[in-house]
Amino acid sequence: MLIEPVEHGNLGLSAMFVDPEGADFCVVDTYDFPGARVVEESSSPVWIELAVHDLAAERGFYGEVFGWRPVDRDYGALPYTEFKVGDESVAGMVAMDELRAAAEPSHWMPYVEVADCDAAAARASELGARIQVGPTTVEPGRYAVLADPTGARLGIITPDPVVRRSFRTAP
Repeated sequence: MLIEPVEHGNLGLSAMFVDPEGADFCVVDTYDFPGARVVEESSSPVWIELAVHDLAAERGFYGEVFGWRPVDRDYGALPYTEFKVGDESVAGMVAMDELRAAAEPSHWMPYVEVADCDAAAARASELGARIQVGPTTVEPGRYAVLADPTGARLGIITPDPVVRRSFRTAP
């Protein structure tokens, strides 16, 4: 445990941990705070993804901790795992590749839905973000990966309207 449980007034209770690959993660009881439950709207969280070096170790860890069922997906060259609770996809996991330095630690990255990926990436760059993966079209939509001026990573995505309906329920 990195940080013992901390109360945040009426916003909730949180604690921070590190997984076997070294990725930090936080668990939160949000009480009645509605912001954490806003989904499928522009500027809201739409996905969270774990980039790791050892897929097998992490599959087992998150399955044991949260009861997530790993389901392998084919998105091209890289192995990809979706974690599911029942039929709902709750997170993804990808092996690090040549796009990610071998020395880079495993990490979680949130994705935020934006109305126009290209415009949002351009604006973020104007404001000091580094574009780590430029706007790219993939099956779920058009995405980019940014690092803010402090180095914090954030994915942005403009979902494909047809695929959007399956974000939370695809295999």
